[in-house]
Amino acid sequence: MLVLDGRYSIEWRHIKQRGHHVEEYEIKTVLLHGMHAPDRDRPNRYNAFGTIPPTKKIRVVYTLIAQPDGTTVVVITAFED
Repeated sequence: MLVLDGRYSIEWRHIKQRGHHVEEYEIKTVLLHGMHAPDRDRPNRYNAFGTIPPTKKIRVVYTLIAQPDGTTVVVITAFED
């Protein structure tokens, strides 16, 4: 629901510096329809996995940040997996 409400931000600088080629719609699609799991190595981080048709597999690493006006999804990185 947070993504649908526009309560997300994407760390584009980090993603582009690493040379990852993902689009905003791909990130949003994976967040909305992908499988989610807690990150094994970092507390308070999560991974979302999904496939953008026909075969582009995307991983999105994100965290949830509580702010006075509500919670925001912060995408730390996203890449083709």
